[in-house]
Amino acid sequence: MVRVAAAGVGVVLLAFMALAQNRIVDDHLGRPRLYTAQMPDLLSLRQQIPAGSSVTYTSDPRIDTVTNGLAAYMLDHTTMLGSAQTGYSAPWSNGEPDDIGDFGLLSFQEDPALFGFSLEGRIWQGGSFVLYRKAENVKAHLPLKRTLNPGESVALSLGENDLSDGDETLTGGEQRQVRFNLASFGPASVRFGDVQFGFPAGGVTLTTPTQNTPRRLVLYNEGEESLTVNAASLIDPGQPTGQPDRGAFTHGRTTVLAHAQSSVESTTVTTKVEALVPNIGPVVLELDIWDTPRGLHYGSYGVEQSRIDTRRSFTLTLDLPSGEMRSADEKGSPLPLGATFEGLKPGDYAARLNIKGGTRLLATSDDLFTFSVGEGGAITNVSSREAPTLATEANRPLTPLTNTRIGEDVKLLGYALNDKEVEPGEALSITLWWEVTGAGLDERSVLLHLRDTRGENKAQGDGPPANGGRPTSTWQKGEVIIDNHTIAVPPDTPEGSYNLAVGMYRFPSLEQLPVIREGKALEGTVLLVPVEVKR
Repeated sequence: MVRVAAAGVGVVLLAFMALAQNRIVDDHLGRPRLYTAQMPDLLSLRQQIPAGSSVTYTSDPRIDTVTNGLAAYMLDHTTMLGSAQTGYSAPWSNGEPDDIGDFGLLSFQEDPALFGFSLEGRIWQGGSFVLYRKAENVKAHLPLKRTLNPGESVALSLGENDLSDGDETLTGGEQRQVRFNLASFGPASVRFGDVQFGFPAGGVTLTTPTQNTPRRLVLYNEGEESLTVNAASLIDPGQPTGQPDRGAFTHGRTTVLAHAQSSVESTTVTTKVEALVPNIGPVVLELDIWDTPRGLHYGSYGVEQSRIDTRRSFTLTLDLPSGEMRSADEKGSPLPLGATFEGLKPGDYAARLNIKGGTRLLATSDDLFTFSVGEGGAITNVSSREAPTLATEANRPLTPLTNTRIGEDVKLLGYALNDKEVEPGEALSITLWWEVTGAGLDERSVLLHLRDTRGENKAQGDGPPANGGRPTSTWQKGEVIIDNHTIAVPPDTPEGSYNLAVGMYRFPSLEQLPVIREGKALEGTVLLVPVEVKR
């Protein structure tokens, strides 16, 4: 296995940085928040990772090349695994398909489970990134993105520290388990040899019985539904317990599934979307269309889906020359649609399906359809394809909170801001994750105030959860509500430090509920989220 240390990347970067200095300065001046939002965080990132460590780097194509370059330079004391284009040098690629780093530096929008990391391993967050520490028992990780129709199978070669989907003999010795990340829209059944598992619709983490290495392991789809095999991790099972080892599975209660397939007729593209949203919601399923290299946005079109415990489908029909989109449910009835069309600009565009919780992007698909726009708005080269099923943990707030509850029957699991900085006259959005711990809730409203450092209110954005789409009287014990709110910052707001005050009160009595964190009631019965107002 050949690896190139990031130190080498750093040397190349230094050489190119001098040559490209003017262009980079212009880039930063054109996007003034890029430097201030990314650089201080990336400086602190360097202190989080010991020299000589290996780091799995994000595969998110939305991370711009300048930020990739800064991240690579700050990690020049490590071995970086993955691939990226830095903006300072030629694109780099490093590592074997099953390599997993001691740490994972992923986009804050990426689900760590798909890279072999866990939410519990999160140790740092800054700018566009979240840093995860690999669990000691994970020896290798192999992305698969494989769809198994009923009766089909996938075969893996297992070694002591290696995992491959090719037919090869790897170095063995110690016993290992394989942990699969699976998803199915209906009840599923799989088999390894004489061991069979059945599990409900949704996302599943399936761990095989302990295996000797080297060996060949075959996973069979024995059910009546197609099965998506997202990834596989090679696990050290530890010391034998003396108990029968039949493997195990964990059902992802809040794993959202979405599958999309597009078809083309002239310059009209029809996309059929299937969705499963169990025990959580609402989420937005959005077609987002970009010419990413040029930074050109054609438009985005989103349909909000509340909790869906069984598979549902809808269609989106887009007329490319006009940007007009029609949406319809399974019966052909129109669906409410959020749409933004930026106009026809010459470029080469690709559409992807996004899963969003409020403003928080949770997952994005491979390209669904592509097309070109020529001078004068001519549409050419329209083509479509089927993308693998998306499966992502939706209970993933950008800023998680521990032991925080509102009253006696609701937990606040965390939040996500659309931006930590806002200009006067702009809107600021916050997405809240509520977990219902009691039953029979009364009607309540969410308190959202913008307050200065003296505690004076400067703006207010109170309202019912999910814009009235999920009244608290309908909340069920055990489910998670994703709740987005927007507050307008007055144009005359002075620059400075402010707080978003978040709470909840009964309606119509306006009785405010206490906010309890780590067993202590917070002053003012609100949680304060810091933001900056800058011109």
